[in-house]
Amino acid sequence: MKKKLPSRKNCVRRLDRAFSLYIRERDKHKCQVCGSFLHPQCGHIFSRVAYATRWDDRNAVCMCAACNIRHEQNAW
Repeated sequence: MKKKLPSRKNCVRRLDRAFSLYIRERDKHKCQVCGSFLHPQCGHIFSRVAYATRWDDRNAVCMCAACNIRHEQNAW
């Protein structure tokens, strides 16, 4: 009997979660924009749409929720 493989969507979700935890731990849960420790998130410099840069640690920094939203609205 063949074992069912996890769906692509589920794999991406699990990888995103692990990557986010890694980035926040790497940056000591401190926002790299304003220095806040409130509501740390994994913020991407360039969009996560491209899988080539989605999990590249050079494309991600820890950001507080406010800075991450501000960055999304005013993309570079």
